[in-house]
Amino acid sequence: IIDTNKGYTEEKMKKLMALMLSIVLIGSLWGLYDGQGTFTKINSIDELETGYYVIANSGDSFAMNNNNSGSFLTKQILLL
Repeated sequence: IIDTNKGYTEEKMKKLMALMLSIVLIGSLWGLYDGQGTFTKINSIDELETGYYVIANSGDSFAMNNNNSGSFLTKQILLL
Protein backbone atom coordinates (compact mmCIF):
# COMPACT_ATOMS: atom_id res chain seq x y z
CA ILE A 1 0.00 0.00 0.00
CA ILE A 2 1.37 3.41 -0.96
CA ASP A 3 0.59 6.38 1.26
CA THR A 4 -0.31 9.09 -1.28
CA ASN A 5 -1.00 11.84 1.24
CA LYS A 6 2.67 11.99 2.34
CA GLY A 7 1.87 12.21 6.05
CA TYR A 8 -0.76 14.94 5.79
CA THR A 9 -3.71 14.21 7.99
CA GLU A 10 -7.16 15.42 7.12
CA GLU A 11 -6.91 18.02 9.89
CA LYS A 12 -3.59 19.35 8.53
CA MET A 13 -5.05 19.55 5.04
CA LYS A 14 -8.06 21.50 6.30
CA LYS A 15 -5.77 23.96 8.09
CA LEU A 16 -3.58 24.32 4.98
CA MET A 17 -6.61 24.96 2.77
CA ALA A 18 -7.96 27.54 5.24
CA LEU A 19 -4.59 29.30 5.27
CA MET A 20 -4.40 29.35 1.47
CA LEU A 21 -7.96 30.68 1.19
CA SER A 22 -7.20 33.39 3.76
CA ILE A 23 -4.12 34.49 1.84
CA VAL A 24 -6.07 34.69 -1.42
CA LEU A 25 -8.94 36.64 0.15
CA ILE A 26 -6.70 39.05 2.04
CA GLY A 27 -4.52 39.55 -1.02
CA SER A 28 -7.53 40.48 -3.11
CA LEU A 29 -8.50 43.18 -0.60
CA TRP A 30 -5.14 44.96 -0.62
CA GLY A 31 -4.26 47.41 -3.34
CA LEU A 32 -1.30 46.65 -5.55
CA TYR A 33 1.67 48.97 -5.51
CA ASP A 34 1.32 50.70 -8.85
CA GLY A 35 4.28 53.03 -8.82
CA GLN A 36 8.01 53.05 -8.62
CA GLY A 37 10.02 53.53 -5.51
CA THR A 38 13.10 52.83 -3.53
CA PHE A 39 13.05 49.91 -1.14
CA THR A 40 15.53 49.03 1.58
CA LYS A 41 16.42 45.42 2.32
CA ILE A 42 15.48 44.33 5.83
CA ASN A 43 17.28 41.56 7.67
CA SER A 44 14.95 40.81 10.56
CA ILE A 45 11.30 41.02 11.52
CA ASP A 46 12.21 43.82 13.94
CA GLU A 47 12.84 46.10 10.95
CA LEU A 48 9.29 45.73 9.56
CA GLU A 49 7.26 48.92 9.35
CA THR A 50 3.96 49.88 7.79
CA GLY A 51 4.16 50.18 4.03
CA TYR A 52 4.79 48.25 0.84
CA TYR A 53 7.28 45.42 0.57
CA VAL A 54 8.88 43.56 -2.29
CA ILE A 55 9.49 39.86 -1.74
CA ALA A 56 12.64 38.84 -3.60
CA ASN A 57 13.97 35.41 -4.51
CA SER A 58 16.86 33.92 -2.53
CA GLY A 59 19.43 35.60 -4.80
CA ASP A 60 17.79 39.05 -4.53
CA SER A 61 17.57 39.16 -8.34
CA PHE A 62 13.85 38.79 -9.03
CA ALA A 63 10.50 39.65 -7.52
CA MET A 64 7.08 38.32 -8.42
CA ASN A 65 4.84 40.73 -10.33
CA ASN A 66 1.12 40.57 -11.05
CA ASN A 67 1.34 39.40 -14.69
CA ASN A 68 0.05 35.88 -15.17
CA SER A 69 1.64 33.95 -18.04
CA GLY A 70 -0.88 31.11 -17.82
CA SER A 71 0.28 28.93 -14.96
CA PHE A 72 2.59 31.19 -12.98
CA LEU A 73 3.07 34.82 -12.10
CA THR A 74 5.99 36.22 -14.04
CA LYS A 75 9.14 37.61 -12.47
CA GLN A 76 10.42 41.16 -12.40
CA ILE A 77 14.15 41.90 -12.47
CA LEU A 78 15.25 43.86 -9.43
CA LEU A 79 17.73 46.69 -9.91
CA LEU A 80 19.89 46.83 -6.83
